Amino acid sequence: MQNSVTEFFDQIYIINLIDRKDRRHEMELQLRKIGIELPNNKVIFFPAVRPDAPEGFPSIGARGCFLSHLGVLRDAAGKGFKRILICEDDLNFARDFNLRIDNVLNKLA
Repeated sequence: MQNSVTEFFDQIYIINLIDRKDRRHEMELQLRKIGIELPNNKVIFFPAVRPDAPEGFPSIGARGCFLSHLGVLRDAAGKGFKRILICEDDLNFARDFNLRIDNVLNKLA
């Protein structure tokens, strides 16, 4: 199913730790609330990185977040995407998201 979000972005990435199936399920529900049904070729659940040590970052989680986002950016660049949306798996869309998103996307364009 296409909507303004899936039309605007080349790809929507959702960073998700493989073992957090609960968060993946919740994110699937959130997407459905805004009119994005899965499976959808515009939406990818990107496997989050879970490092063993912080190695210069404030925490293991901070480093994992950084490496996960970097992985998404590398993937998108490698595929030649121009417009991507990166979400984390604990995102909750505002209740009035569908009323406001077209205005936001117009401003981004």
